[in-house]
Formats: sequence, structure tokens, C-alpha cells
Amino acid sequence: MLLLPKKFDENEIFILIIGFFLTLLVLILPRKFSLTETVLIFLFNFYLAAVVDHIIAGPPLNLYDIMDDPKFEIMDLFMYLFVYTSSGYLFIYGYTYFSRPWYKSTAYVLAVALFTVGLEWIAHNFLVFKYFEWSIYFSMIAYVILFTVNIYFFKLVRHLLRNAHVPGQ
Repeated sequence: MLLLPKKFDENEIFILIIGFFLTLLVLILPRKFSLTETVLIFLFNFYLAAVVDHIIAGPPLNLYDIMDDPKFEIMDLFMYLFVYTSSGYLFIYGYTYFSRPWYKSTAYVLAVALFTVGLEWIAHNFLVFKYFEWSIYFSMIAYVILFTVNIYFFKLVRHLLRNAHVPGQ
């Protein structure tokens, strides 16, 4: 059973506003990906965020907590479903404009990682994240890695879908 927040305060309001804004942005942007690509980007980012958070925020590392409780609560699920998935989608959406040449894609990854660190700092001030042995500087490294993994996942999906055998062709 999902836990409800201990109290509904600034961190829940912050996450609801960010989740609403990101989801709205995803919905109003022109379609750039197939339904299959979109679903896979969302699923990948849901699981990527859940696994990474479980590894570094859960025992034995316990480097930070998310929201009010170290246990999984409904607002954690909201973050995974709307904030992290939409962020991953929007990152890949933007990447398609900066994928070539290599220095543009590298600059894009670094710029978005820096922007995301800024958003994390704001979220930290709204008590979304409570750091124990974590530093915002670690987040920059983590985001560069996670965004790069997203790029490789997207390229793999595109490659597999383009080379898939479709009966009747």
C-alpha cells in the first residue's frame, strides 16, 4: 500500500506544480516520436529513476531521502510517473535538435545536466530531497551519465525499430 504524505506541504505542492507543467509541455509539443518510441522513453525513464533512486537513496548507501518519508509514498510515485518520465522525454526531444555534430550533443548534455542540477537545488530547498552523504556536485556527474544513457537507449530503440521486420512489407 502506498503511504500518504505525513503532511501536505511545500514539497508536495512543488512536485505537483512541476509534474503538471512538464506533462503539459509534453502534451502541447508537436509529436516527434512514434507511439512505440514515446512509450519506451517513458518506461525507460520510470525504471531508470526508480532503480537509481533505490540504489543510492535506499539501504545500504542511504545517501538521501525523497519527500517526507524514507519509505515509498504516493508522491514518490507521482514523481516517477510525471516528473522523471516527462523530463526524460523532453531531454530526448531536445536532443534530436542537437544530435550532430558531436560537440553540439556534448554541449547539450552538459547544459541540460547543469539546468537539472539547478532544478534539483530548488527542489532541495522545497524539501523534496534531504541529503545525507550526497552533494549537489555528485548530481552533475549523475545527470551527465543518466542523460548519456538516455541517448544510447534512444539510439538503440530507433535502430531496432528501423530494422524490425514488419510482416507485409
